[in-house]
Amino acid sequence: MIMIKSGLSYCLALLILLFVGCSDEDTPSFSPSQSEAEVVSQFVQADQAFSQVFISMSQIGLNPNTDENGVRATATRANECFSWIFEAKEGLLTIGFDYGEGCEDEAGNFRSGSVSATLEGETGKFGAMTIRLDQYALNDTVLNGTMRGSIEVDNNGNAFLRGTIQDGRYQLSNDQFITLDFDRVFLWKAGKDTPAEYGDDEFEVSGNGSFVSTFEGKEFAYAYDTTVPLAYKNACLGAGFPFFSEGLLSLEFSNIGSTQANNTISIDYGDGNCDADVFVTLNDDSFMLDLRALWFL
Repeated sequence: MIMIKSGLSYCLALLILLFVGCSDEDTPSFSPSQSEAEVVSQFVQADQAFSQVFISMSQIGLNPNTDENGVRATATRANECFSWIFEAKEGLLTIGFDYGEGCEDEAGNFRSGSVSATLEGETGKFGAMTIRLDQYALNDTVLNGTMRGSIEVDNNGNAFLRGTIQDGRYQLSNDQFITLDFDRVFLWKAGKDTPAEYGDDEFEVSGNGSFVSTFEGKEFAYAYDTTVPLAYKNACLGAGFPFFSEGLLSLEFSNIGSTQANNTISIDYGDGNCDADVFVTLNDDSFMLDLRALWFL
């Protein structure tokens, strides 16, 4: 276990990206202008959402200054319509946010459900963590699932978070949802040595996973891997772009009834700039996803 930072300059938020329609065909098939963009867009929003909430809850829950009067006294809260979850006992801390049956925040978004993190070990140190998402919703988008994490140190003394999720569910409507698994390493590339400032934190993200995307009863199954490590920067989050800023993912699909010659989709998150540009390539066809971020906290 190692010591974690004692301050946070802003409250981290969960990414939600808007989804655009679904295919009406009886047999799943793809064209770059329609079904492909929909499936990949749904995956990107789910993948980044679960990755971001894992990092965010790790940092929020591990602040040594956290107490029953608030998650952290120095945090800027985007809204006031939730109740704090706080339970401390020796060797165990549970903390989070509960919106109950729902309320409207100051930005006019409707929020409901809860997210919490249970940490094992001394306050300010990380042994193991379990994050629970229980009908955690922003407007019509709902997340459910359990993530498990740990903090470890490699042979060179570099700290990293290891996170897994099984059967995480990202739901946009009754017939549009993704069920996602991943096993990821979040290597702390920058910022861990500046305890009073979280805005300079950067993570290098690698790992693999799988997901099933469902549209109107049709299932699209994929496996994915990290071709080039992804970059997650809190500076981009603070600037209003809560997306991976660089890196490549490779998706392979198997049961979608496609006649495409190649079954691999490449997702390119860019060159490190803080923006919402995500480029997708299938065979000789390329297109850019149109992403928009909404904040959970």
